[in-house]
Amino acid sequence: MVAQLAQKRRQPAPAIEYTTVKQLPNDGQGGTDWLLVANVTLPSGPIVSWVEIKIISGPMAFGGFQMTVYTVDVPQALANQEVATTYPLFAGFKTNGQAVLGAINADIRTNNAIFKNAMIQSQKRMDASERSTTATTNYLLGQTVVSDGALNAHGTVSDDVANALMAADPNRFQSVSSGGYVKGIDY
Repeated sequence: MVAQLAQKRRQPAPAIEYTTVKQLPNDGQGGTDWLLVANVTLPSGPIVSWVEIKIISGPMAFGGFQMTVYTVDVPQALANQEVATTYPLFAGFKTNGQAVLGAINADIRTNNAIFKNAMIQSQKRMDASERSTTATTNYLLGQTVVSDGALNAHGTVSDDVANALMAADPNRFQSVSSGGYVKGIDY
């Protein structure tokens, strides 16, 4: 972890010398706990790093594990006097599963909403494309979509028939623009 932080800061990799690696007693949450203590030499000076790794649950779907890493770093000169403070900190670290699941579920809801909105926008674009394609096809084939106000109906007819209907009864028959097309009937 210290090496990754150094890399992120574009600093040279630190020298790490592990002085302790031991398995801790089970804390009742299941899984395995490990304590690692290391002397680390950074460009800014030496530190002592205490790391507790909790592998909380065994293999999950697709072989994954839930792992939590706690780390405390102190200057090497203060390490001996900070031991009494550091070890009780590790004992007090507990994962709040409900809070973690709440955050995960909130992310899932957000992702679902984003996906749903993307699908709605995609459907609107497809619908507009289908309307436009039908309007162009009707123009090329010499057809017009006509609405019948008396029957509340739509239909596609040849331009000649459409012109004759609209001339015979303009209050009943009207030409429909592509924005007024009815899905499943006109396109």
